[in-house]
Amino acid sequence: MQQMTYGWSELLKSGLGTLTLPCFFLAPGYLASSLTNVFEFRKQSWVERLLWSLVLSVPVSLVLAVHPGVGLSPLWTLRLFELLFLIAIVRVVWDIRHDSGAGHASWDRYATICAVAAAGLVAYCLLAAAPLQIHQKLYESAAWQDWNVRIQLVNSALRGGSPPGNPMFAIDGVAPPLHYYYFWYVLCAQISLLTGVGARAALTTSAAGAALALMACVFLSLKYLGVSRHNLRRQCAASLMVGCVLGLDILPAVLGVVLPFRRVHPDIQLWLDDRSPSWLHLILWSPHHIGGLVCCVIGALLVLRTKDISGWQRAVYALLAAVCFAAAAGTSTFVTALFVLVCLAIVGDAAWRREWRVVQTMIGAGVLSLLIAMPFLHSATAPQGQGHARGAERAIKISVRYNDQAHQMLMRYFPAKGAAQDFGHGHRFAIPLRVQQMARPLLILSMFLVDFGFFLFVLGDRVQRDFFSPGRMERNQRILWLMFLGVAVPGFLVTSSPAELNNDLGRHAGMCMRFVLLLWASPMVATYLEQLGQAPSLSSQRKIVLQRCAVGAFVLGLAGQVWQIAVNRFDIPLVEAGEAPPYTIATRMPNIGWRFHQIHLAMEAAALATAPNAVVQANPNGRLEPVYLLYTSRQMAASDDGCNVPFGGDPSACPPIAQSLVGLFGGTGPRFHGMSNILPQMPLQPELITTTNFDRVCREDRLSIVVATYSDPAWHHPESWVWQKQPVYANSTARVFACPIP
Repeated sequence: MQQMTYGWSELLKSGLGTLTLPCFFLAPGYLASSLTNVFEFRKQSWVERLLWSLVLSVPVSLVLAVHPGVGLSPLWTLRLFELLFLIAIVRVVWDIRHDSGAGHASWDRYATICAVAAAGLVAYCLLAAAPLQIHQKLYESAAWQDWNVRIQLVNSALRGGSPPGNPMFAIDGVAPPLHYYYFWYVLCAQISLLTGVGARAALTTSAAGAALALMACVFLSLKYLGVSRHNLRRQCAASLMVGCVLGLDILPAVLGVVLPFRRVHPDIQLWLDDRSPSWLHLILWSPHHIGGLVCCVIGALLVLRTKDISGWQRAVYALLAAVCFAAAAGTSTFVTALFVLVCLAIVGDAAWRREWRVVQTMIGAGVLSLLIAMPFLHSATAPQGQGHARGAERAIKISVRYNDQAHQMLMRYFPAKGAAQDFGHGHRFAIPLRVQQMARPLLILSMFLVDFGFFLFVLGDRVQRDFFSPGRMERNQRILWLMFLGVAVPGFLVTSSPAELNNDLGRHAGMCMRFVLLLWASPMVATYLEQLGQAPSLSSQRKIVLQRCAVGAFVLGLAGQVWQIAVNRFDIPLVEAGEAPPYTIATRMPNIGWRFHQIHLAMEAAALATAPNAVVQANPNGRLEPVYLLYTSRQMAASDDGCNVPFGGDPSACPPIAQSLVGLFGGTGPRFHGMSNILPQMPLQPELITTTNFDRVCREDRLSIVVATYSDPAWHHPESWVWQKQPVYANSTARVFACPIP
């Protein structure tokens, strides 16, 4: 009987994981909504009840999974979720029997569109995340570059519960506490425990849950924060299309193909590090940021609702909002930080207009959220030791958005005359320094235009309607502007630029701005689609031209989304065919798909030969280090030569461990662009690649398994331990060795 391939296995496991979505992304929110009757939940239609259940399940499940300050074991936490699921079923039956009839709503074509879109989002998550296996080749989507770390964080939560440890660093076989936002990964571990699927399938399931929660959050925001109440169902259907619109990113992508570079980037938006990411990109690459955004938006919505609510019910709203904000803090720190500014703006506006109930509720929710999230905040801000982690420093500086990116692009392709810097690109044309300085503002402007594309027309229309039309701004219009400006000001003027990472603050601000722009664009698109079949109205020539340009930008944004999905899915095949650049060090080798499959088999063999809490180690300075992370399910002593200490651990404890391990694998070897290269150059030392030293390193670092690959310098020396010891598993890419039992 033919064995199921790894790709099909992961796809089926992810499908099994989606069966648990009601337990984690529906039942907790339904109970919270029905018992507290927020937004008159029990009088709403069943469709709206479903939406509230989805969005409130995210913060409630996150807080319950992490259980700050309670210290329940993961299995007891799982029993709590199972109990809540059973209680939710009973509550649904109770609500059905006592339904006065207000919960019924007609089903129309827009409801059908939304239902099909929800199923499509789940299918997209499953198919986009699963590896594609063709014979003995394994083709991962471009998201593997982020998922290798995320999967390890879920594995750590499975091993250690909450809070998890750093899965990429161990001192004497023990992982230090995780110094990172981890709520989402602890929830993923609960999904894995319930179904028995692995960390990867659980993370895929969570992406599907985040997609549905985002969809529900948009629909509810259109109703309670939207600028128009006309034909809400049409607006909801239009928002699904608007959510698939990028900027004009397809233009630089096409230029990259037709110009002499002739290269397809693994992600259409990689031409710009300070980009505003697309929703489908975020759902797949960073579902926890989607979860954090949903928590923040719903928390703000709950507080704003208290303008006309008094008594104990306002305390209930404050408590639920506090749960939302606390869950957001432990799920997506930058998104929460941006919404702190939004909340301050809302409080200031409410105080100016004497909406004291809103002010009091926001203050109360803020204080309660700090108390709920206190254990996480304490661990996140705790000192990690006396050393300094390279890459951990994050410089928050005042800088116009796109400015650094524009400077890098000019220096890369059009360096000033006399500049000696070389970025490794052959297509470089020296220009005078003064011309380069004059070109930078134009390049920044063009980046802004390409990044936002169609949404610039949306922003212009909103400015015209809200600031240059007669009459006062309504409350919802004012709140949306506070949300937009609350994230746009820091997003365009403040940059987080750590030593080796991207401007995460700018990206998350772009995501939050896109959310408000989505709420503004949906009624516009709905109205345009409604008028398509009608007789054309008399409009000025200027308005007609602007409308046609907006439609053109909209179509280009949709085309960019299609391009992004296709290229993300087929990144590695494109690299193998020479049509895409090898963006990571792991893909700069021949037969990439085959190598990935071989390493997967080796790591699978290592997992079968060890206990769940064992330490499995590969070369921390190897070219294939990111691939080890993708496929291992065990703790590592040092995942790279910096031990990934920004995720937790004393930086001063890393160098001895990393140097010992790198020496065992034959030194640093040749340097490649894209490697961490934190350790100084270490030549191969014959006495360090012996079987005796192998046993010593295993004993000192408490290793259970050591994995060598063909890219390690020791691999190419017949006298090394790689060839002198008997492996427990071997193929032409990797060899797996068991450490001696102490």
